[in-house]
Amino acid sequence: MSARGKIIAILVAGMVAMALGIPMAMSDTATTSASVNNVAPEVTEVTVTPSSVALNPCPDTTPIKVEASVSDDNGADDISKVEITALRRQ
Repeated sequence: MSARGKIIAILVAGMVAMALGIPMAMSDTATTSASVNNVAPEVTEVTVTPSSVALNPCPDTTPIKVEASVSDDNGADDISKVEITALRRQ
């Protein structure tokens, strides 16, 4: 076989390999997985004392006590803080 024939044979063999390999590499399916070890904390109970506050006439100060029961399946050490935001309705 001449050098030209060998080159053509190599090119044809490469094209056949690409024709078989590229569709396999461009498959329509992919397998993925994820593992998350963290679980979000859960607020199980919130109590506010007193349950209501009279604002008319407006008191100088009114102590309000807010308690929350919070748990985390990863352990209590996973909870660094609990924040409560008070909003004033206008």
